[in-house]
Amino acid sequence: MSHFPVSALSVSGSEGVISACISIYFRKKGTPIESQSKDIIFFFMFARKNYKMKILILNGPNLNLIGMREPQIYGTESLVDFVEKMKNKFPGHQLDYFQSNHEGVLIDKLHEAWDNYDGVVFNPGAYSHTSIALADAIRSIETPVVEVHISDIYSREEYRHHSYTAEASVKSIVGKGLKGYEEAVLYLIGTKAFEL
Repeated sequence: MSHFPVSALSVSGSEGVISACISIYFRKKGTPIESQSKDIIFFFMFARKNYKMKILILNGPNLNLIGMREPQIYGTESLVDFVEKMKNKFPGHQLDYFQSNHEGVLIDKLHEAWDNYDGVVFNPGAYSHTSIALADAIRSIETPVVEVHISDIYSREEYRHHSYTAEASVKSIVGKGLKGYEEAVLYLIGTKAFEL
């Protein structure tokens, strides 16, 4: 399965999703968008009316404290509140949220995602740097997983520089704050749209 990067994701909402999908579609075709007006109309209508995804937003240990924990690193907005905002930006898609501080529970949730979700946005927290078991769980399922880290793990302590889960994921997004979750959702939507 091929995956293509989504750039220029400043547009929000359903229009932003469609814009990102069109960008991926025509970048792969290698032709200017202007010369594909009929295709654009078809693609726009398909994405708007028929294309829906079910995405799991999965968070690991200590991320239930975002908004209160180390605000100088993670900000002051809670993830629960941010996910609700995301649902309003992607009204045509189902976004489910789950958080656990326990490695085995996260592994079980990844296993459940195989048959129940089209994609997973996963912030494993500190488990990224220690859990081969979570990396194996990601590799074991066919559902694409995008890893997200709110902070830039590569500019923090040295022990955070290696991520086992990033190696197993289709993409890793770091250091973009909570907006990284939005970018991950757009990436999954855009990539899936191209495969249809």
